[in-house]
Amino acid sequence: MKEVLLIISLLGFVIVGCDTQKTEDNDNPIDQIDSNKKGKKTREELVRNIENQLKILPTEDYTIDFYDSDLDTDDEPDQVITVNLLERAKKEAIAKNSVENREKTGYVGNFNYLFYVDGKTGTITSPVAVPSSPHFKLLVDFDYVTSPTHKDIIVDFRIRRSQYRQYYTIRERAPFQVAESEVFEHLGDDSLKTYAVVLEEMPNELWKSIAVYEAESTSKKIEKLEDSYSYTPEIKKSNTLVRRWYFSPQYLKYYLRKDEI
Repeated sequence: MKEVLLIISLLGFVIVGCDTQKTEDNDNPIDQIDSNKKGKKTREELVRNIENQLKILPTEDYTIDFYDSDLDTDDEPDQVITVNLLERAKKEAIAKNSVENREKTGYVGNFNYLFYVDGKTGTITSPVAVPSSPHFKLLVDFDYVTSPTHKDIIVDFRIRRSQYRQYYTIRERAPFQVAESEVFEHLGDDSLKTYAVVLEEMPNELWKSIAVYEAESTSKKIEKLEDSYSYTPEIKKSNTLVRRWYFSPQYLKYYLRKDEI
């Protein structure tokens, strides 16, 4: 069966090729790996590095979270660090006299970031921007996705009343996005649509497919957009498959098979 690579973005634009990484002021985080100081860094040094990269002022309020996992094959524990800049989003809206309009979108923009710290070399990447609402901090998880020898990064984020999930693998000591899927849409109204996104093993393959099933969920009325970010619906998987994403080790991307569309 002929397989045709079909790379589809669920945020309304088509991604062409393999360089799809979103970064702050640079399209490739590999180019921005901090090589000035080799060796493992203390948490204080990492925080200072991140504050410098994101130009965070001493008086600026922000949230930073640290996650540990083995994300490559060197047997050294690696780190993923997320930063949320909600206060910056609000202050920028005030400065531009656009608070009302920005509130309607949930302040969607480049205010959620993730960093990768290589456990063996201690290098930290440039910030990977995840355009989303800063009212909702990035949710980070790890699982064996593209390989059974190391885990990959799974990141959930929200845009308005929808939640999406991105998958990253480590390539040349930097996160590289390989897939994205919707989790739910229209949270807080009667048109709520939920999906169960499941990793499933494939016969004779080392990687797992990403299977998206229809799901059931109880709808809860939420009037204010801001209030929706603190609520997560309970999702109950059905047996109805919506789509299945397959991995291409050659292109480091998940794709849909043409005969299954």
